[in-house]
Amino acid sequence: MARSFPLASAMSTHRLLNYNNNPSLQRPPPLPIPTIHVDHDGQELLNTTSYVTMVIPINLGQFNDYLEEHIQTNLVPTQYMCTFNAYDDDIWLLLHNHPLAEQDQTFVAIVYPGTESDMILTEGILPALERRFQLPADAYPGCITRFCEFIRAYMNRRLSASDTPANAPVTITCHHATLCITFYPREHDRPILVQDGDAFHIVPERAIRGHWVDTPDSDDTDMEIERALTALATPAQAMVI
Repeated sequence: MARSFPLASAMSTHRLLNYNNNPSLQRPPPLPIPTIHVDHDGQELLNTTSYVTMVIPINLGQFNDYLEEHIQTNLVPTQYMCTFNAYDDDIWLLLHNHPLAEQDQTFVAIVYPGTESDMILTEGILPALERRFQLPADAYPGCITRFCEFIRAYMNRRLSASDTPANAPVTITCHHATLCITFYPREHDRPILVQDGDAFHIVPERAIRGHWVDTPDSDDTDMEIERALTALATPAQAMVI
């Protein structure tokens, strides 16, 4: 059986199920294919009864030397100055009844931000840009600041809404050349981070019930947390933080 670590104090991911250390465990069944609706005007960003995913293309138009120069010389502002219209912002806003089933498995993050939008940036967006899209923060600092201000504006709008669930997770995944930020609805299955070989993905807790042995609070627990954090610091596994 797999061991679950109480890592909430160290990272937002509450549990990590590592099949590499438990090869006898049966893999969870495939996720159901969700029914997806596209919101073109951005009004559904605050929807708390469905999963809401921002799908953001990552391309050279957002990160390049020409734009960087204009940002550094104050010809292009970094603050978000639009109206949260998905079409105008060149993103997709998707509503769906299940978590997205088809995501690449090179980067996954689960964040419990509460009302702290910066947690989504530091624990999800910036690591995804660096590890999945090879865009470290020092490559195009102005472009990345501008991109993060855009993300922060959307995150603040969503997280500051009065009916946004306080304990709802936010997941950051990728699909081809897009970055996907999924807000979980008020009623949801807790997402579990799974490592299987070199792949990382998310499954609902109900799909793997019975796999867990909760670690009690003790000195041994502290040692297990230390070992887990050490393992997560390796290049192959750091992307799950």
